[in-house]
Amino acid sequence: MQPLRTRLRVLSATGLVLLFATAFAPVQRRSVAPAPPHPPFPHADGGVLAVPMEPALPSGTLDLRVEPTQASASWGFLTTQSTNYVNVPRASASFVAEDERTPLVIVFSAEASTNSSTGRMFVRALVDGGVAAPADVVFTEGAFQGARSFAFTSIVGEGIHTVEVQWLVDPGVTGFLRAEALELRHGANVAHGTAPSGSNTVTTSSSFVPVPGLSVPFQLSVAGSAVVGFSAETFVQGANMRLFVRALVDGALCEPGDVVFAGRASRQTHQMRFETPALAAGWHTATVEWLVDAGGVATLGDRTAWVTSATPCSVERIVVAPSGPAVTTASGAWSQVPGLAALITLPANAEIAASFSGEVLGGSAASLQMRLVTPGPTTSDVVVLAEGAFPFETQSFTFDRKHVFLPPGTLTGIWLEWRTSGAPVSMGDRALHLAIEAGLVPDLAEAPSIGRGSAAELAGQRVEAAIGTRRVLTLVHRIPRAAPNAVIPTIAQVTSAMYGPTGVADYYDKVSGGRFGLTNAGVREYDASKTEAHYWNHTQFNCGMPLADGFIGGHAERWAEIVQLADADVDFAQYDTNGDGVLQPESELAVLIVVPQGMTDGFTRPLEPFCTGLPVIVDGVVVPAISEWFTSNPALNWEVGAHELAHLILGLTDLYVKDFNYDTEVGVLSLMGSNTSTTTHLDPFHKLCLGWVTPRYAPIDGDYALLDVKESGTVLVLPRDTDGDGAECFLVEVRRTSFGSPLYDTVIGANGAVVWHVVESPPQSDQPPSCTTAAEWAAFSGNGRRAIRVVRPGIDYAGGAASDWTAGSYDLLDHGLNCPGGMGSARNALLWADGKESDWNLLGFGDTGLAVNVVVDRD
Repeated sequence: MQPLRTRLRVLSATGLVLLFATAFAPVQRRSVAPAPPHPPFPHADGGVLAVPMEPALPSGTLDLRVEPTQASASWGFLTTQSTNYVNVPRASASFVAEDERTPLVIVFSAEASTNSSTGRMFVRALVDGGVAAPADVVFTEGAFQGARSFAFTSIVGEGIHTVEVQWLVDPGVTGFLRAEALELRHGANVAHGTAPSGSNTVTTSSSFVPVPGLSVPFQLSVAGSAVVGFSAETFVQGANMRLFVRALVDGALCEPGDVVFAGRASRQTHQMRFETPALAAGWHTATVEWLVDAGGVATLGDRTAWVTSATPCSVERIVVAPSGPAVTTASGAWSQVPGLAALITLPANAEIAASFSGEVLGGSAASLQMRLVTPGPTTSDVVVLAEGAFPFETQSFTFDRKHVFLPPGTLTGIWLEWRTSGAPVSMGDRALHLAIEAGLVPDLAEAPSIGRGSAAELAGQRVEAAIGTRRVLTLVHRIPRAAPNAVIPTIAQVTSAMYGPTGVADYYDKVSGGRFGLTNAGVREYDASKTEAHYWNHTQFNCGMPLADGFIGGHAERWAEIVQLADADVDFAQYDTNGDGVLQPESELAVLIVVPQGMTDGFTRPLEPFCTGLPVIVDGVVVPAISEWFTSNPALNWEVGAHELAHLILGLTDLYVKDFNYDTEVGVLSLMGSNTSTTTHLDPFHKLCLGWVTPRYAPIDGDYALLDVKESGTVLVLPRDTDGDGAECFLVEVRRTSFGSPLYDTVIGANGAVVWHVVESPPQSDQPPSCTTAAEWAAFSGNGRRAIRVVRPGIDYAGGAASDWTAGSYDLLDHGLNCPGGMGSARNALLWADGKESDWNLLGFGDTGLAVNVVVDRD
C-alpha cells in the first residue's frame, strides 16, 4: 500500500459521526424449546479429523496502552522522588508472542520533566522481570516539559509476556510524567538493533557519518515499503548547534531526508520514524547516519533502531509531509496538521497506533498540543509535545484508538490536529506512522476495572498484570479468646502454611505458572494489650461516646495495635521503595494479621482506625491497609489467607455473594469465589489480566483438544470481534478436580470443560444474564461479579460437578435457550450480553482422559 502524500480532503466531524455511527436494535432474550440435535461437524473431507487440533496463538503484532490524558494542560502529573527503580503506574501491558525468538520493540512515550535544571529522570523497561536492552536511559534532564520517547528491545519466546516500565530520579529531585504511551511491536515483521550500552559516542563531523553500532538486517516477504525508527539519548554542545539524523536502507535515503534530531545541551531522549523507498522482497539493511553543525559537538548515549512492515493481517503506513518551509499555527483552536492525514479502510474491532514524529519549534510562552482524530467521538486525549521555549528538534508521541467498528470496506479518514496555548508554534519535517490491525479480545494490554472497589473507583479498580515477587509481613495477634476460638496458632504453624511445601506462596507460584510469588518479610507474634470483650464489644468506647478511646471500633484498634507493636522489631521504612511515605501493599509490603478463631474467615480493610482520621504511621511511613486471617489451624485453611492476599496485593474483588447463589456465580471455580476448603485456581479471566495464562484461539472450525489448565497454562478464547465494544468473549478451560495434586485445584468437583462469559464493560455487564431478571441482577454490585459469569449446562447455580461440560453434555449452541422452569429441560446458549446470537457453537464434547475434545463451529 503506497503512502498518501497529498493532504486529505476535510471531512467534517459531523459527517464522520453520521457516517460511522451504528445503531443496534435491542434483542429480546428468548426462552424457547431446545434446538434439534446438531448434525455432525462437516470437515473438509466429509469425515472426522483423526487428530484434534491444538488451539492457535494469536497472530497479532501490535499491542498498545495509552493512558487517557487531559483535555487541558491542567490535568495532574504522576510524580516520583524515588532513587530506586519502581514501576510507572499504569504503564504495564501483557502480549502474546506467536513464535520462539520473537523480536520485540517497546516504545515508551510520555510528557516528562523534573523540578531541577540538572535533575535527571531515568527510565527502563522490563520484560517478564528482566531488563530490556539497552538497560536504562536518561529519559529527560531539567525542567523543560515535553514529550519524550525511547524504544527498548528484546527477544522473547512463544506465549504470554508482560512489559513493565520503571523510573527513578536523582537524589533530591522530583520527576513528573503525564500521558504515558506504551507501544509494543512484535513478530516476524519486526527487526531491531541496539547499540551496546556503555560509553557515549561523539561526533564533530559536519558531514553525515554512520551512527556506530546500528545496522538492522530485515526481510520483506513481499515487495513494498517499511518503516525505520530511531531513538537515542542526546545532547549537543555549542551555541545554536544542531544534531541531524537520517535513515538509509541499502544505502538509499529514506524520507524525510534528514531531520533536526536534537538541539539542546541537556540530555534528552528523542525518536523519529522514516519511510523506506519501495523495496523488493528479500533481505535488506537499515542504517542511521548523523552530523552536527560545524563547530558543534553532538553526543549520543544509548540508542536503538528498528524496522516494521505490514503483514497479511495488518496495515503499516507512514505519511510523510513534503519537505519545505515550516508550517506554523498561532491558534488556540484545533486544526489539522498540514500533510499528516490518510484515507484508509479498517478491520473490524480496529486497533490504531498513530505515531507522530517531527521537528517542532516554539517561543518562550508556547505550548504545542496535539490530538488524534479517527472515526467516532472526538477524543479528549491530548499530549503537550513541547512547552516553553524549545529549539527546532524532534518530538514524538504514540496515540491510540481501539475498538473501532465500521461497515466493511468503509473508507475513513485519520489525521492529527494541533493547537497552541500562548506563542506561535511551528513544525518542519514530520511523519504520521499508522499501524493498524484487528484488536485482540480480550485486550491484554489494558487493565480492566473489575477489581476491588476503592474511593477513586467505587465499582472496581483496575486489575494490572502482576509478575515477580511481593513481600508479606505476617503478624500473629495473640488474643486470649474463649472456646472454640482459644487455640492460638504458633509462628511455626503460620510459617509452614504461608511458605511451606504446600501453602500460600507455593500456591501462587503454581497457579501463576511461576510468574508470581511471595517473599517472607517475617512472621512475628505479639500479645494483645486488651481483652477479647474489648475488641469485639467496643461500642461504649467508639468515637463520641463517653468512654471514647480514640478508635473508631474494636477491630480497628486491633489492627493498629499489632502494627504499632511490630514497629519495635520491623523497620517499616526500609520497604518504602519509592520514598513516597506510604507502604503500597501491591508493590512494597503487604501486612497480613493472623487472629485465633476456630471457624476460619478473612477480611481486607483500609487501615483508618483513629477518630481523628489520621493514618497509622510507623517509622515515618503510612500503612494504608491490612488483610486479616482468622484461624486456629493454618495448615487446614491457608486458602483463606491466599484469598485475602489476592485482595490486598492483586486488587481482586470477591466473586461470591453471601447467603445467596445466583445463576452465573463462580462458586468453587475461582479463588475469589467460595474457595474455602478447596485449593481452587483463579478463574481464567483474572489469570489473563494478571498475565498468568496464554490465550489461544480457534482460527478455523474444527475439533480441538483442550488440556487441563493447571498443566497447559492456556485458555481457549471465543471473542466478540465482529461487532460490540471489543470487550466481550467466552472463555473455555478444562478443570479437573484433584486430591493432593502439587498443582492444586483440589476438591472443586469439576472434571471437564468450564465455559465462562466475560463482559468487561459496565454498560454491557449491567444487563442481566439469560434467565435472570433485572430485579435479581440489580442486587449484585461490583464490576467483577457482573463481568465474570459461568455458563452452566443447567443454567441454575450448581457446584463444580454440575458446572462443567463433559462427554454426554448437549451441544452448546448460540441459540435454543430454554430457561429452568419452562417446558422441557433447561438448555443454555452462547448469547452475548445484549441477547444477540454469538455465532459460536461448541459441539460433541468428549473426553480422552488426557484432554477434553470439542468441535468449535463459528457460523
